[in-house]
Amino acid sequence: MTRNPFVAMGVAVIAALALMGLFLRPQAAAAGGETFTVDSDGDDPDSNPGDCVCATSGGKCTLRAAIQEANACAGGQTIRFSSAPMLIYPSSALPPLTDDHTIIDGSDRWLAAGSYEYPGVNLEGDGNPFHGLQIQCSYCAVYGLMVTGFGYHGIYVSGGAQYSEIGGNGSHRRNVVSVNGWNGIRIDGATTTSNTVAGNYVGTNPIGTADSWGGLSDWGNGWHGISVWYGSGNQVSDNLVGGNGWSGITADSLDGVLITSNRIGVSVDDQPLGNTYYGVHIGNGAQDVSVLSNTIAFNQRGIYVTGSGSSATIEHNAIYSNTATALSPPQGGGVLFTNGGQGIIRYNDILSNTAQSGGGIAVTGSTSWAWILSNRIQANRALASGSSACGGGIYAEDSDVAVLDNDIVGNTVEDQGGGGGVSFHSMDWGVINDNEIRDNRVRSSVSHFGSGIEILWGGDLYISGNRVVMNREAIGAIYVAQHSAASGSVEIARNWVAQNSGVAGGAVSILESGGVEVENNVIAHNFYPSGLMASSSSEWVTSTNNTIVSNGWDGVYLYDAHLALFNNIIASNGDYGIRHGGGSMDLLYNGNNVWDNGDGPTNISGVNFYMEEDPQFFDAAGYQYGLRAGSPCIDAAIAAHAPSDSYNGLSRPQGGGPDIGAYEMAPPVYLPMTMRGF
Repeated sequence: MTRNPFVAMGVAVIAALALMGLFLRPQAAAAGGETFTVDSDGDDPDSNPGDCVCATSGGKCTLRAAIQEANACAGGQTIRFSSAPMLIYPSSALPPLTDDHTIIDGSDRWLAAGSYEYPGVNLEGDGNPFHGLQIQCSYCAVYGLMVTGFGYHGIYVSGGAQYSEIGGNGSHRRNVVSVNGWNGIRIDGATTTSNTVAGNYVGTNPIGTADSWGGLSDWGNGWHGISVWYGSGNQVSDNLVGGNGWSGITADSLDGVLITSNRIGVSVDDQPLGNTYYGVHIGNGAQDVSVLSNTIAFNQRGIYVTGSGSSATIEHNAIYSNTATALSPPQGGGVLFTNGGQGIIRYNDILSNTAQSGGGIAVTGSTSWAWILSNRIQANRALASGSSACGGGIYAEDSDVAVLDNDIVGNTVEDQGGGGGVSFHSMDWGVINDNEIRDNRVRSSVSHFGSGIEILWGGDLYISGNRVVMNREAIGAIYVAQHSAASGSVEIARNWVAQNSGVAGGAVSILESGGVEVENNVIAHNFYPSGLMASSSSEWVTSTNNTIVSNGWDGVYLYDAHLALFNNIIASNGDYGIRHGGGSMDLLYNGNNVWDNGDGPTNISGVNFYMEEDPQFFDAAGYQYGLRAGSPCIDAAIAAHAPSDSYNGLSRPQGGGPDIGAYEMAPPVYLPMTMRGF
């Protein structure tokens, strides 16, 4: 490796200071509590290790000699430096630091570059095949150094070290650990526990920007910025980690680590400085990894959790502008759980990430599972060229996933595919509940399905309590295809599906499927050919107690399908209430109120509906579809077909019988006059 051109700048200054006699030999001190002051950039060993005097045969204190004395003398010692800049080139590996309570402290030897500051003491490995600093002691610390250019790890914490610190948040405690051949900082070993890596710049130039410095443009470490293998209770916090050759931070084969408040993939001034592959990589069975309150941006993937037994809790992070389309697999631009990776993803902002599938989040593999809750998942893209792209916001395949109480907004599928907001493929079990799914779209001239939600194949799936609104450019805001009743059921219940638009199908579209139950939904004001569509389905699809109103064309459309309609309000749609578009048909119907549709109740001859009366909504113009007192729909549903609950959360029945439509109205309560304010 060519010598670091930046650190070489200090050589002339150091030589001049030496000629002036400013480097003084340290005075002897009593054993224990010594401070050894490094006054030479040389590499000579101590002349008499154990006498607690740092002195080479030439009477100087080198870093090598100081470490030898610190290891040999009883009690904790502090190693300081006499001046800066000081450039130290070890000719061979420095001795590991083995004596507990030893501190190497360069925090009082910093330099300025304009408005920035950086460490003035630099250990430079010049590409040689050994580690920079090795920490094998407990309650030890390394503060305020630059550690660059070593062929192996920059700083290596191992050998059962406990409660040691690399960097910190105090004044000038930050280390700069860059341009090392392996990892910048490595923690290793089952008994190496409860250590802290904090406040460091890892993979950046000395001042943390993305600019060239000292003629060097790439300051990244060759592998990971910070790597934690084995052990438990270690913490990685408040570091700036960017530009590294593999991942920013990785956790492997361990039992508990906290990764918090780091800035990963950005420079100190928030410019892109991505790590080559992943922001955070969790694998090889690493368990109980907490990824908390980090910024993770401009990597190829934000967070990657993979391998049997690997588990993570991912909370309160800002994960943005990561692009995974060139990776294998090209899934999960923001977060990917795969091959048994599992955990919780909650309270994050997951924004503007890109992948072929799962622009924001992807979960794949039969042993993978995730709870995805209370996140903002916005402006992510699923992007493919000539192949299928799925799940602009979230993609899940062959796994168990719950998507709960998220804002899934403004995500996009580009090219052919589906699931602008959420896409589930071949899921054993899945839940999509209580989310805001808004303004997502599928932009394709070839095939485009499920602008809000896409379901293909799979087992038992539940889509409940969502607001699915203003999604665009696909067949169905909610789209279910190729699901068989033999595999399980799909329940679409208590959703508000409104103001969505598309060129074909219905706002809720069911194709080639069975075992699908659509109940207690409000499907209104959609600019689709229909509110509900069942097509090419040789198995039964059931629609019960829905309110299907004011959709652009038909209320319900069926083509070559088996459809059961019970207790629905189908009113004020642009064309027919119920249209048969062709093909064979089996239609079961009872308890429906079909009223005031533009072309009439239906184009199916011989069909007479249970009711054709004004349902008397509270305020249809204001999208309030509860029933006024006196509505003919109150207590009028066919009880045998009515579900036990309702869109508005009341159990059925509240009165003499269940109500028709999605809402169940409670009987009026007449109060004594003394309680009415008279």
